[in-house]
Amino acid sequence: MAPKVQKLKCALAGEELAAEVERLARIGAANREIACHVGLSPAALKRRCGPAIARGRTALKLRLRAHQVDRACGKEPSERMLLWLGRHYLKQNAAAKTSADQRPPKAYININLEQV
Repeated sequence: MAPKVQKLKCALAGEELAAEVERLARIGAANREIACHVGLSPAALKRRCGPAIARGRTALKLRLRAHQVDRACGKEPSERMLLWLGRHYLKQNAAAKTSADQRPPKAYININLEQV
């Protein structure tokens, strides 16, 4: 005979459960970690609290993006972060790909420095 499996009991319910799950998802906790913390199986957690997990993960991503933009455009801009954001959001290449035919022609300007 197989040993009995003890079911986990969730101490939280309703809005309290959703708020705690959302808080943990907002800090980047994995589903297994959240499930263990609140006393649910990962499947039950996903079934009962799917929207709360999605809200928390979305809040985490938005907060991270805001910090990236602040890092790129803040008081001391990060050139690496600016390049990364340009590649991912503006579809810019790391290096311009130009051939000899695509390069703009060189412009020469003759300036007489004695007249200046």
